[in-house]
Amino acid sequence: YAIDTEAWRVLEEKEAPGIPWAAVSTNGTLRFTIGEGPYDDRYIRRFNPESGFSETDRIACPEFTGSYLSYDGDHLYLSQWY
Repeated sequence: YAIDTEAWRVLEEKEAPGIPWAAVSTNGTLRFTIGEGPYDDRYIRRFNPESGFSETDRIACPEFTGSYLSYDGDHLYLSQWY
C-alpha cells in the first residue's frame, strides 16, 4: 500500500506475485521475501513504487527458504526464522 501519512488513507495498492514474508527499504526501492508457488518457494524481489515488482530482478533464497531481510546501506541480509 501507498499511504497518505497526513490523512492516513490508502493512496494505491499493488498486488505481490506471491506471499510477502518480509520487506526492507533499500535506497528508494523495497526488497521483499516472497513465497511463490504451491511449495512457498522463497525469492527476494525488488519493488519500485513507480513500476511495481520486477519480473527479472528475482533472487532464489538458499534451498528456497528465508524469512527476514535487513539492509545496512551497502548489503542486503537474509536470515532464517528457525
